[in-house]
Amino acid sequence: MNQQLVEAVKQLPLNPLIDPAPVSWWPPAIGWWLLLLILIVSGLLLWFIGYKRYLQPALQLKQQRKRVREALQPHLRNPGPAAATSINMILKAHLLKLGHHRCKTLTGSAWLEYLVRTAQLQPREASALAPLGEASYRPPSAGDSTSDDRSFNKTVLLLTRRLAPVRNETTEAGGEPNG
Repeated sequence: MNQQLVEAVKQLPLNPLIDPAPVSWWPPAIGWWLLLLILIVSGLLLWFIGYKRYLQPALQLKQQRKRVREALQPHLRNPGPAAATSINMILKAHLLKLGHHRCKTLTGSAWLEYLVRTAQLQPREASALAPLGEASYRPPSAGDSTSDDRSFNKTVLLLTRRLAPVRNETTEAGGEPNG
């Protein structure tokens, strides 16, 4: 019986095996769609975290610096006896918003040295700020030259760009917060 079956199969007209068509790359399988969705969601999440952590504080600092420059403009345009004192108050308020709590009680040369050290000013720029250090004790003289006024104004505006927030609130060896 087996023999008859084998003979019957041999007599059947069989075609050769045909290879199936290659698998198309489109549309991708569901796993690839899920991977793409996960990549998009994680990319958006990373961008949002980066925006909240880095970009938003930088934009807020830029807006605060702009407000400080706008507050300083009238005092820089019309120097008067109270201009340096007003500039000192505006700069001190700006520094306190940035977290420099050590500057709260500084006056005179100590205040001037703190500004120079914090903004990393060159000696020429630091000498232009002398009226700020003297403002507490005597008003700046009205006979100052316009070149001194120009360098003073330039240096005060440079201060607004260079003063940065306190990054680390840990205490130094002296026990005071960084600032």
